[in-house]
Amino acid sequence: MFARVGIFVVVGIALGGCVDTSSNTDLVTSGPPEIAQVLMTERVINADGTSNPLPDVFAFGTLPTEDPGMEHAVTTAAAAGQTIFIIMDQLLRGNRLEQIQCRDNVVLDAGGNPSPWGDVPDDATPDDIAKCAVNSDALSLSCTGSNLTCICQIASGCGNVAMGAPVGVLDTNSDGAADTQRLKPGSVDIVCGTDRSIKVPLDLANSFYNPSGDQLVPAKGGLNGMSPVESLGPQIVLTPTNTAVLPVPTAQLPSAKALPTSTTCGLEFDPSVVDKTDLQVCAIPGGRPASCTGRLADCPQFQQGCMPGDVSAISWGTEPMTLSSTVNDNQQNVMLTALIDIDEPNSIPFDPNTIQNITITPAPPNGVSINVSSSNLAEIQVTFGTGLAPSTMYTLTVPTTVTDSFGQPPVAPLVVHFTTAAM
Repeated sequence: MFARVGIFVVVGIALGGCVDTSSNTDLVTSGPPEIAQVLMTERVINADGTSNPLPDVFAFGTLPTEDPGMEHAVTTAAAAGQTIFIIMDQLLRGNRLEQIQCRDNVVLDAGGNPSPWGDVPDDATPDDIAKCAVNSDALSLSCTGSNLTCICQIASGCGNVAMGAPVGVLDTNSDGAADTQRLKPGSVDIVCGTDRSIKVPLDLANSFYNPSGDQLVPAKGGLNGMSPVESLGPQIVLTPTNTAVLPVPTAQLPSAKALPTSTTCGLEFDPSVVDKTDLQVCAIPGGRPASCTGRLADCPQFQQGCMPGDVSAISWGTEPMTLSSTVNDNQQNVMLTALIDIDEPNSIPFDPNTIQNITITPAPPNGVSINVSSSNLAEIQVTFGTGLAPSTMYTLTVPTTVTDSFGQPPVAPLVVHFTTAAM
């Protein structure tokens, strides 16, 4: 698990020159905050068509002592079960990236719905949070002054609290700190497509800013066996989910986390995401170069810097969507009561609104039912009423209009011919 430090900690390194030679983290202390590495899971496509995931690939940037085979441009990033780690070369203002949960609704979100998630002012300290985390009876006396959070900002009020009054920080364990944090919506986004028009919804509860970590060399393998994901930092962790695109029952949530297939993706930072000197995030082409074997801050490329706000140097491709069936092409003696499963082998979810494009000919005598599995969005179940006709050749066709949940088609249609058993 990651050791998360409160979002109020903005920076712990003194201002000074480009390199702080006494730093025990090798983090840069001035200039625009640059993305050093981006780690993700790549899906390796084998010659026989099978595939396997390869986690912790450096899709952007490198790390001395890392296997060079794990440092390369990624063209087939895993579309399902993906987590993306963005490693920074210096600390960011954590309150621009995360929010804390209040005891009741305090604002209206982008859709106009009441939300309990409150922003933290730039200069707030843990003491400011503690002042607004006291019990409700003492809240009006304690939660006063500047740099306060969880203040009602809804004109009609927040439950029994009037606009401008404190609602209180959710602190059920009474430790004077927020119980729950989440990534601030829109602070960092994954955008996909040639025109970057596909904005991938994020699992905000499992996406966050972790100011821990360092750029010490070697950061992998020399720190109690930790992986680079655990030792490198500071980092922004993004967990995709498409439940906002495709609302699904709770049972299907594990298979709802996905990126669009067969496309190019990148990152987008809100201009409000800055370092302590209010400079925006940027990325030099290639990230940390392999030639940089010493301190990151000493690398010529990082000394040269990049244009604040420009992260266009970061992009990756996603894996294709493929189709398989539990009935093989030209299979004989298929049971009349067969249930056929159509699967995406890598757990990429289908869009249920497109599965009715599946056809079977000739028409089964008692009709056909086509549904996404109640527990797995990457599985379509085809059933045939009271059964299929005996000794009959059928053709099952899954066209490319049956798409993933972002409207992306599979690489090819699936056509399966099979013959049923005799009576």
